[in-house]
Amino acid sequence: MDPFSSESPTLSELARELECSKQSVSRLIDQVDSAKFGRIIKEHSGKQVRFRMERPSRLPKLPLDASALRDLSLCRAFMLHMMPPEMREKLGRTLGHSAAYADRPEESVSVPYAHAATKARISFEACEQVFKTVEKAIQRHAVCSLKYRPMGRDTVSEYDFAPMELISYHDSFIVSGWIVTSMGRVEPRYPNPTILYLHRIEEAVPTRRSSAGLALPSHRKSFGIFGGDPFRAVVRFDASAADYVADRIWSEDQEIARSDDGSLTLAMTCTNEQELLSFVLGFGKSAELLEPAGLRDSLRHTLEAMAQRYA
Repeated sequence: MDPFSSESPTLSELARELECSKQSVSRLIDQVDSAKFGRIIKEHSGKQVRFRMERPSRLPKLPLDASALRDLSLCRAFMLHMMPPEMREKLGRTLGHSAAYADRPEESVSVPYAHAATKARISFEACEQVFKTVEKAIQRHAVCSLKYRPMGRDTVSEYDFAPMELISYHDSFIVSGWIVTSMGRVEPRYPNPTILYLHRIEEAVPTRRSSAGLALPSHRKSFGIFGGDPFRAVVRFDASAADYVADRIWSEDQEIARSDDGSLTLAMTCTNEQELLSFVLGFGKSAELLEPAGLRDSLRHTLEAMAQRYA
């Protein structure tokens, strides 16, 4: 029983949680009640009796706003499908505790009406320890020794990796950082940062080597997540996709022009050619890549190969 939780378990529920008999739970309840640690309140719900601890009458004054806690609950609900089990439970418990200190504790901070909808999801249950290791390495500027399984390969690659950022991207977690030298001074082995999918990291072991002198280039204002040399792209969208495109910010320096026929032209800065091609292909016949010309040729070759597959 938690004095800061809105839940009131029954005797049977407490017995299952504590893995003991209901008689043992009854004795424990009597001991807690007699120790004046907190008053146990019995609530009758139909034929069931539920137990809860009385909320302390005097609590420290903390600037916790009930509506802000509800906003945090919304964030949790939208990210719940991506959280490892322990993180999910810990966050839910912490929100319940914090609600007791809110300026309006009688208001519920739970949001049972909110959830995330995805076409498919990745299970992160097996990578909870990797998540914690990588997060701690970022906080401490530590290099990690990684075993990573790249997509499309059967072999496992091993890297000395300096993680810099954890990013939520398309219902997955990715780690952005540098593959660094394995000995001596910590230096990047490649000119651009490397993106790794968290769920494909099979092992992460922190080392004593420091990545404190490294930083990521500032390219987050451009389209996409995968880094590279910036270039300008222009894409024309039919009227059927125009509103979808216009509703979003694709790059901070984007330029949007609408035509009388309802179509739309988007000009933006990109940093990865393959990511741009995937973006355009995702709109099917509703999108046409106008610039750069060389990438337009690459897209035409891709479409020709696709047409042959369906011939």
